[in-house]
Amino acid sequence: MKLYRVLLLIFCSGILFVGAVSDISAAGFQRDGPYEAVADAHRFGGNENRLHVSLYARASSTDRARNGYLNIYFRIDNVWSESLNRYPVNDHIYLSDNHDFQFEENSGYVYAYASGQDTGGIWFSAFADDSVGPMPPPDPPPATNPDPCDTVGLYSVNGLYTASPGDSHESCLMTDASYSEVYWYVASPGVDGLGTLQEIDTGDGTTTEATFSYTFPSGAMYTGEYKITAYIYRSDQSVYEESYTVDVSAD
Repeated sequence: MKLYRVLLLIFCSGILFVGAVSDISAAGFQRDGPYEAVADAHRFGGNENRLHVSLYARASSTDRARNGYLNIYFRIDNVWSESLNRYPVNDHIYLSDNHDFQFEENSGYVYAYASGQDTGGIWFSAFADDSVGPMPPPDPPPATNPDPCDTVGLYSVNGLYTASPGDSHESCLMTDASYSEVYWYVASPGVDGLGTLQEIDTGDGTTTEATFSYTFPSGAMYTGEYKITAYIYRSDQSVYEESYTVDVSAD
């Protein structure tokens, strides 16, 4: 039984050597017998490695190569570079080149090919290519939430229109023209109209902004919709009002 396993191992090893696969294709790197092909394409430099195109190719052989052929070339968009090649190859040969294209917006492609026989007359072939697409657009700027207090109108400073009993709430106002006075009212749940006057802000003839703070009563019985109103006297004594509601809940 042991002798049978040894013979089987020798037989399988012979198959792996004699039956070497030819015409192998791969992006980036491939080795087949005494031949090797390497290709790399990428962007680099500036604006998170977007601006330039780098193309590299290598085709090589070892001293076991016989009657071989090495070839590399490059392409930017649809423009091909001059092809570099060596033939015949009967030894250790190293053929490589690198191109860095500055401020290149187009796509790039690089190709490397190495093929031929070894000292035993078996044919091998290694092929590698790689590509990089056109320069992508820059990433959009991160989304930002605009400050509501920079817009004409009346808003919750923190953007929340819900609260719990006992919470403090702050409002911000930007008027459509300078004001002389702003009257702040709060209407409790179930109360019609403006409600109770809480505060008066006085302008200087050029003022267009005001803030108001209010603390909701504590206790589960003080829940519901509270209406906050800014009653505005413009500098020309015309009037208008802005308001919104806050839902106060014990949950």
